[in-house]
Amino acid sequence: GPCFLEPALAGFDYAMTLDTDSYIPAPLGEDPFQLLDREGWVAAFPHLGRESASVVVNFMHHFLLYCRLKGLHARRTEMLASLVEKNFKWYQQCLMLDIEVLRLDWFRGEAYQ
Repeated sequence: GPCFLEPALAGFDYAMTLDTDSYIPAPLGEDPFQLLDREGWVAAFPHLGRESASVVVNFMHHFLLYCRLKGLHARRTEMLASLVEKNFKWYQQCLMLDIEVLRLDWFRGEAYQ
């Protein structure tokens, strides 16, 4: 939360964060800030991908345990159903969050703060 209220960001309407391992796998095709504005979105992030097994070792077991502890079904949304097989096997598909594009007014607002 409070990082979006930082005075150094006051003059900006949008932000793009890039992690040290970020990459853009293909030409964007359009300005991501214009896309947010046109669609009325507050954030955008790039893609689903597959992580190497060594990076995500035991991730599925922890995810299923978390779901059980919280009373959630592991395939409860369309996205989760596409990532977690019906037999609850998982093939290292991850939502890659190494790049985010944000409309700052929403993140500065009461709904987020």
